[in-house]
Amino acid sequence: IEEKEFSKIQVEIQNFTELELKWWNKYGITPEILKNFNVYSCKHVWLNGNLMLKSQQNFPLFGYYGDKYQGNELWRIYMPKTKSGFKFMGNWPTKKIQGYDQLPKKGKLLVITKALKDVMVLNSFGIAACAPNSETQFISDSVLKELKERFENIIVLFDSDLTGITFMNKLKKKYPELIYTWIPKKYGAKDISDFYKMYKRKETLSLIKEFVLWLKSK
Repeated sequence: IEEKEFSKIQVEIQNFTELELKWWNKYGITPEILKNFNVYSCKHVWLNGNLMLKSQQNFPLFGYYGDKYQGNELWRIYMPKTKSGFKFMGNWPTKKIQGYDQLPKKGKLLVITKALKDVMVLNSFGIAACAPNSETQFISDSVLKELKERFENIIVLFDSDLTGITFMNKLKKKYPELIYTWIPKKYGAKDISDFYKMYKRKETLSLIKEFVLWLKSK
């Protein structure tokens, strides 16, 4: 939603159910990580005063809280099991960066990926990461300049599908100084979240170590 079309989203939060925590755990994301990134279980969601969504056992709702903007709460509502094709509803400004507030002041490595779930998976391995507001957007030049001053290496890790690789190729022309990579297609996982779910923590750690060794050899 563009800033000029700002919508009011209100959320009734609840404790995570055991099933919801098990779902997040498939990606190695713990309750502590969810708390750190301001992710909540939502019971009801209102859009501009109208009840729009209600959580059910087979239809969980997760809310990414993004602080306040112009006096209104910022939310991205994640509906992982929706059948409509639209998994998100939100009122975050387009330039807001997911995971930015949780970044360390400085570091050797920063990963720019495409979703908060991927950010949290990487965080579970101690890797600093952030993500633009959508897969076909990138962070602004001013913020990128700031991040370059804070981190020695910046990696762009988007999906290994046509959309992700096409977008990375465009970014590579504009920002050749960044390092671009993706999950090899032989694994059948388009992103780090899918990889973790399919291959579990030990194999994900091996994949990360393999990449770090490749990075050191460059």
